[in-house]
Amino acid sequence: MTTLALLDATAGNDGDVYEDVRDRVERFLLRACAGDASPAAGWADVDSLVAGDPLRLGERLALDPVDQAIVALAVVTELEPRLGDLLDRVSGFLLGSLTVDLVVQLLHGEDSRRLDVMRRLSSEAPLVATGLLVDCGPDPGPRSLIRTTPGTIAGVLGAAPIPDVAGPRHGLSAAQLAPIEHAWNRALATMIHPRLVLFGSDDHIRRGVASALAAQVDRPLIALTDAAAGAAEVRRARRDAALAGGVLYGVSPAHVEGLTAPAILGSGDPLPGAPAVAVPDVDDGIRLGLWASHLGGDAGLARAALARLPLDPTGIEYTAGLAAGLGAARRRRPGLADITTAAGVNAARRLTRFATTVPADRKWKDLIVAPSTRRGLDELTQRVRQRAAELPRRTAPPAGISALFAGSSGVGKSMAASVVAGRIGIPLWRVELARVVSKYIGETEQNLEEVFSAAESAAAMLLFDEADALFGKRSEVQDARDRYANLEISYLLQRMETFRGVVVLSTNLARHLDAAFARRLTFVIHFPFPDEDTRQKLWRAMLPGERAGGARVSTAELARHPLSGANIASAVETALHLAHTDGVAVSHELVERAIAQELAKLGGPTSAEVPR
Repeated sequence: MTTLALLDATAGNDGDVYEDVRDRVERFLLRACAGDASPAAGWADVDSLVAGDPLRLGERLALDPVDQAIVALAVVTELEPRLGDLLDRVSGFLLGSLTVDLVVQLLHGEDSRRLDVMRRLSSEAPLVATGLLVDCGPDPGPRSLIRTTPGTIAGVLGAAPIPDVAGPRHGLSAAQLAPIEHAWNRALATMIHPRLVLFGSDDHIRRGVASALAAQVDRPLIALTDAAAGAAEVRRARRDAALAGGVLYGVSPAHVEGLTAPAILGSGDPLPGAPAVAVPDVDDGIRLGLWASHLGGDAGLARAALARLPLDPTGIEYTAGLAAGLGAARRRRPGLADITTAAGVNAARRLTRFATTVPADRKWKDLIVAPSTRRGLDELTQRVRQRAAELPRRTAPPAGISALFAGSSGVGKSMAASVVAGRIGIPLWRVELARVVSKYIGETEQNLEEVFSAAESAAAMLLFDEADALFGKRSEVQDARDRYANLEISYLLQRMETFRGVVVLSTNLARHLDAAFARRLTFVIHFPFPDEDTRQKLWRAMLPGERAGGARVSTAELARHPLSGANIASAVETALHLAHTDGVAVSHELVERAIAQELAKLGGPTSAEVPR
C-alpha cells in the first residue's frame, strides 16, 4: 500500500477533514523524492513554507531517496499537527508521531523492509549522525518515535545550514560572561589538559556558554548531553574531540576522565584541579538576550516575544529558528506573527497526545446568543486584550484568566470559545479529557502540567469541553484514590491561577462544580436555552434564505419547536439531504420532516430531555 493510499484508508469517514493534509503530504513527498522544485499553485501553510528543493539534503549530506523520504515525512509531521491523528489511526496508539513501523508502511508497505529502516535510524547512520533526526537510541525498535531536530526544520525552510553546528545561544550579557571567560582562559594557560566546571542555570545555557568559550579559541564543541550515554557514544565523542582538535562538553565526570582534549563539564560535579564557575540562573534578562540573538538583534521584536511567550531557552531556540524559516520562505524578516505560528507548531508537538486544535474561523457576527451572554463574552475579550497590553510593563506574572461557559448541550459554548479566540488572535486547543484523566495515581496531574506548560509556550487558549468529569465536587476521603483525586483538583485550581493564557471550561451541569473551584473563576457566562426569538434568528442564519427554491419557509413557525442551535443545524442538514434525495427544492414541509426526526432523537417535544 502506498503512502497516500494508506492515509486515505485511515481517514475513514473523516476523509474530507484530512483532504488538505493529504494534498500537502502528497506534494511535499513528490518534491522530496522526485526533485520537483517548482512551486505548485494553491499551496498553503506547509507547502508555501518550503522555500527550496528538499533534495538539497541529499546533495549536501549524500542521502539516498529513502533517507530523503524519511526526513520529508518527519518534517511534514512536525509542521502539520493534524497529520498526527492519521498516524494514530495507522498505529493504533495515541502517539501523534512517526514510528519505525509507520515509516515501513508509508514508504514500503511490506514488513520485510523493517530492518532496513531500523538500520537507517541507528546512531551511526547518516540521518542521526548528521543531526537530521533525533537519536532513537542504540537499538531502535518498531515503535521507536522518529522526530526531526530544530536544525532540520529550519534547514528545509531555508533558514539555516544542516546540520546545525553553531551550538545553542546563551543570552548572557558581556558582564555576566566575563568571569566565566576569565576562568576558562586561566585553565587554558595553566593546565596541560584544560578543564572547566560549570554549575547552576539551565543545561541549555551551560551548553551555550561552553559553545561560546570553544568558539573563542576557534575550536568546535563536541557535546555529550546524556549522563547515561552508552560507551560507544562516549567513545565516538571523545574520538571526534581529539581528532578535530575540539572541546568536549560532558555532563558526567566519566565523559572527560583521561581525555587529552580540552573539556568543559556541565554537571557541576567537582574535577581535581579544575576551576568551577557559576552560570547565572535563567531570568527575563537572559531570555531577552536569547530572543535578541536569535532574531538578528531586533530588540523590539525580542521584547514582544518575551512578553507573549514564556519559553525556556530550548523553546526559544526552536521557536525563533522556525520563525526565521517562516520569514525566509516569504523573503522577509520574521515578525511576531511568525513567532506565534512557530510557537504553535512547537506546542502542537507536545500537545498531540492530549489536545486538538480548533479552527478559529467563525466571526463575532456569526454568534447568535442571548444579549447577556454576548456581553459576558465581550467583557472576557476585553480583559484578555487589556492583560496582553499590560504584560510588557509588568514586573510580576499576571494572574490567570478563566471562564466557565455554562449551559445545556448545543447552545453554542464551543463555538463561542472559537469566536473569542479568533477575535483575540490566539490559537484554541480543545483538551481531550479521556486522554488526560488517568487511573494511575499522580499521572493525571502530570498530564495536566504538560497541557498547561505547552499551551503557555504558544500563548494558546485551552478549552476543557464538558469539564464536569474533571472539575466536579471534591469527594469525601474514603480511600487513597479519593485523597489523590482531591489533590489533583487542588493542583488544577492552583495551576489555573498561574496560567499565563486563557482557560475556558464548558459544562452542561454547572451545579455539579466544586464551590471553591467556582469562586476562583474570573468569569461565569451562562448560555441559556434559545428562546423563540433567538431560534428564529438561528433558522434565518442557517437556512439558505427564507425562500428556498421558490417555496416559502416560515422561520417564525419553525422557531416554535424547542430546539437548540446544534439541533437546528442538524435539522437543516437533514432537510438539505432529503431535498437532494427527492430531487426537489427545500420546502417548509421538508424542514418540518427534518425537525420531526430531530425531536424523535430527543425523545419527543414533551420529553424532559428537551429544555423549555
